[in-house]
This record gives sequence, structure tokens and C-alpha cells, in this order.
Amino acid sequence: MQFTIRRIVQGNICKDHFQASKAPVRALRFDPQSLIFDPAKGWQVLVVDYNNAGDLRFKLAGVDTVISTINGKAQLDLIDAAAYAHVRRFVPSEFGGPPAQRPEGDPLDNQQRAAISRLSQLESQGMSFTVFTCGILYERFAPGGMSSSQIGVNSAIGREGKYMLNIRQRTAQLPYNTPDGHSAKICLTGARDVAQFVVAAMGISSWPREFRMRGERMSVRELVSEAEHALSTFLPREFHLLSWLSLLQLLQLLQPVAMYLTTESSDCTFRVDRYTRTSLGDAMTLARAVRDEAQEMQLYHLIATAEGRYDFPTANLNQAVNHQPEKFRDYLARVWAAT
Repeated sequence: MQFTIRRIVQGNICKDHFQASKAPVRALRFDPQSLIFDPAKGWQVLVVDYNNAGDLRFKLAGVDTVISTINGKAQLDLIDAAAYAHVRRFVPSEFGGPPAQRPEGDPLDNQQRAAISRLSQLESQGMSFTVFTCGILYERFAPGGMSSSQIGVNSAIGREGKYMLNIRQRTAQLPYNTPDGHSAKICLTGARDVAQFVVAAMGISSWPREFRMRGERMSVRELVSEAEHALSTFLPREFHLLSWLSLLQLLQLLQPVAMYLTTESSDCTFRVDRYTRTSLGDAMTLARAVRDEAQEMQLYHLIATAEGRYDFPTANLNQAVNHQPEKFRDYLARVWAAT
């Protein structure tokens, strides 16, 4: 049984977990120069042309499961080729919020709805499909943003500080509250954990229509608090020298005076701005007027967040496999401590 992957989630993270699974993996890549999957390290790496149906079909021959991380027309062509090659199951490039919560005409869709529709049509030919839902990737809040991990390189929110939190500047821009006055909730997962969850799912014989996984579930206000807490664990400290003289005198110790260091934490508090429904609409109108497409897409992501698109109350894959995902604050402390 072979799996075919196309840079699932994060190449360098994913490949280690697939190697540990002992499953034969065939990696398809469009860029001949890419070393995300290095043949010298035992990978069967095939350069493909997604516009060449014959090439795709040939290179998918004998593959059991395809895990896609491409969108648009390329994914639709990959789906057709996989069905032709009698692939048993296909994982479309979702890895976000539940597809059922995505409205028609969604500007963030990138033909994902069309991909699921095509998969539904092809299911009668013997190729099943399962969506893996993980919510927001922790990597959105990493130094350099998602793009520093080769995720969402061309996305409007791929770079650091483009989605809700600017950790370096200690600022937050949150979407409007829910109709009942509460902060919107989101689910989040780290790319490392997504890869481990997907690998663990390979050992499950029967897959549902959707596997949901998450590392954390919290409100967007709690997101800010978690970031503040994470930063407080490693930010530079101000040091003050205090004499132990009084303590030494108290203990009647006849030894050289020592010096004691106390620390005072630097400020980790974020400046938080929150859109109202009206102000977010006004910002969207302005972005359209000046044709700032990047800003427009960033605002769409905030609207999707406010509408609960990245939230789900239960995570069936967490319950089905033995894996404990990393906590969000632990992730932030780990990746930002090195900066």
C-alpha cells in the first residue's frame, strides 16, 4: 500500500512522521528543484505536470491514498487522475474549518467546494474521500508567519502579523463579537500535530466523511491572553543587583558578600483593538475602493473567524488516536524564544 502526498502541511515536519510510519510514500512535486522531499534520503520523489493528465495518471498508478495540499484547478486535475488510477481514497486540501460551515460564494474558497463536489461525484467509481479539519494553524502566529514554514506562501495572511495577532509589536486586531456578546471561538492545531494526527489516522480501517482534530479551542480574547502568558516566560528581563549583606549579618556568616539577582518582567501586554460589525464593513469598503486585495482578504479571514467558521465543539480524531497535541502557549514560547 502506498501513499502519495503533495507537501502535506509542512514538508520537513510531515516527512519525518511518514518515515516513522513505515508506509511507502510517493511524493509528487511540481518544482524540480524543491528539496522538501529529498530522494537522497529514501523518498520516491516524482516531478509532475498537473496540466498533463497522462503524466498524473501514470505516476498515481498503484497508490492507495492521496493526501493533497494544493488547491484550485491543479487539485481538480489531481482528483480526476486519482480516480482514473483507481486510488482507494483521497484527502482534499482543506486543513482548516469544517467545509459545512463555508458559505456559497466564499471569497476564501479557492475551488475547495468544487473539489468536494467532484469527489462526491466520483465516489461511485470506488474512490472514497475524507476531509481533515484542524482549524487555525499555530504557524499563523510564528516568527515570519506561516510562510516561514513554507505554508500559505501566497496567502494574504501568510506573513507574520497578518491575522489577529502581531506578536512582535504586541498588538491584536480582533473581529466583532457574536450576537450574544461573546468573543468568537476558534480551534487551533500546530502543523507538527496535524502531520502526526494524519499519520495516526492511517491505522484506522474505516474513515468517516470528516476527521476533526485540534490542539486547543478558545475564544479570540483568550488567544491574546495565551500569547501574553507565553511571552512572559522568556522575554528579556531587567536585572537589579541587591546586596546580601543584611542576610549575611543575620546569619552571622563570615564569608565574602554575595550578589543576588532579582528580575522584573518586561511588558507582555498586548494593545487590543476590536472591530465592530460596522467598522469591519467600513474597512472592507475602503480596501475595495483602493483595490487593496491583500487587505481585503485579511478582512475576510476576520469575518470568517467572527462567524465561527474555524470552530467545532468536538474532535473525533483526537478521540480516535493516542496523540497529545502541543498547547498553543507552549508552541508560542518555543518558537518565539529563539528570536
